[in-house]
Amino acid sequence: MDLAVSTRYVLARAQLEAIRLGQEICPEHILLGILKMSELTAADIARGSRREAETNNDIAALRKIFADLDVNTAAARKALRQALRDAPPYGDGTSKTLRLQTRVEEMAMGRAVFPCDLLSALTAQPSPVLRTILNISP
Repeated sequence: MDLAVSTRYVLARAQLEAIRLGQEICPEHILLGILKMSELTAADIARGSRREAETNNDIAALRKIFADLDVNTAAARKALRQALRDAPPYGDGTSKTLRLQTRVEEMAMGRAVFPCDLLSALTAQPSPVLRTILNISP
């Protein structure tokens, strides 16, 4: 699976979030990475990268999605971290993450995977906590 620079940032950030919370990485941590990325610029992620324009486009696309969902990303990250502290994700995080990866690969259909692909896969079958954080009705 080919990952865009921005997607690599999201996944690295997700791993960091999981480590900070003392948890196995799961889809909720990936959302934390996506939320954080939407608050940055390409220069914050990979200054001078030849993919800077692509990364800024990815960030702009995420910002639009969150604006359309009426999600304040900083508040959503804070609430999601607290939810993960209060009730760590149940079940096998590896299995959940692999299912998410399968959905993303199917959506990408051979092209590089972008953060919007991850977000689309997350919102296709959101956990209850993700429904709440992203204002998604059941």
